[in-house]
Amino acid sequence: MAFVCVTLYKIRKCGYFESLIHQAPAIDSSSSVWTDIVDWVKGLKSVGESSTYSATEDDGFHRAFCVDAVRLKKHDAYLFFMWNELATQDKGVSVLPMGSPIGRAKIAPVKIDAMDMPGYPSYFCVVPASGHVVNFRYSDRLNGSPAFQRYVTGFLSGFSPMVVRDSAEQTLILGYGIGGTVNPKAAFPLFATGEVRNPANIELLRNRCADIRKVVAKVPIRPVIAGQKTFLDAAREFVFLPVNNRLKASIPFRYEFKTKLTLAQLNTIISGHLQDGDKHVATDIGFTFAKESQSVKWLSGGLARDEIDLNIQFDKHDRLDFPTLAKAIDGSLDSLIKGLQEK
Repeated sequence: MAFVCVTLYKIRKCGYFESLIHQAPAIDSSSSVWTDIVDWVKGLKSVGESSTYSATEDDGFHRAFCVDAVRLKKHDAYLFFMWNELATQDKGVSVLPMGSPIGRAKIAPVKIDAMDMPGYPSYFCVVPASGHVVNFRYSDRLNGSPAFQRYVTGFLSGFSPMVVRDSAEQTLILGYGIGGTVNPKAAFPLFATGEVRNPANIELLRNRCADIRKVVAKVPIRPVIAGQKTFLDAAREFVFLPVNNRLKASIPFRYEFKTKLTLAQLNTIISGHLQDGDKHVATDIGFTFAKESQSVKWLSGGLARDEIDLNIQFDKHDRLDFPTLAKAIDGSLDSLIKGLQEK
């Protein structure tokens, strides 16, 4: 049977915006984005044409390609079969036979055709009405979410019917508008998702307060605030780095310390984190219990994620057949999303 890891995301932004700061919609294109992508992919001659962006060294991921895309029959939802590029093999990746005698192993280089793309698959089901994106992946693989977000943003930027190009110079984008308007707008294409987190089990934390051994905090440090600048300077000195007075942007910090808490102290932390107030406090606070140091119980809750059996078979190459996968998801999508939200 096909056991896969499933993660639920929520669409935060999708379309064309006036700026990347205020992100007020400049053009309402949300109703057609997904049919536009499916139509565009189906019109390509090869998978090699389907990447929508060029990755940079700062991205942390490579290009993504769309192997196939369909609209589900029973739901207003769209399923995408993505291929996530891995680093090229020109640095000499080799194969080691595990049965080789010690000292006499015959290591052979991996030979890949120039037209082949090393990578791994990921699958995304987009449900526009609810704003959900469901990711399906093999349990031992990354889920490809950052690349998928960049992929959709890249489509909006340069391949959508909303793109208005110069009639004389087709590589020049004049702006964006519905139906190739003669008065295109300057806009910022953007697609962004966020992981869905289910509510934290506050009562569990209170009931096991005596077992808490560590507090973990995620805090945005803003160097422009004097007290936080002092904290940042000390953190840099701890790792033998000089003070940097040019830093202005917020820097995400995660720190942890061992401690035991009374119930009153725990309630103070919980109420302080949950109440509206100063934006400079921790974005999330977590706790670990005695003998469970690898499991952090975050106040933001747990990810809407599960490992499920799709009740379909892998093929002979240990891959999922895309039409079969689409049929299985179409038949259980509602219950699947509901189950993830109740995890």
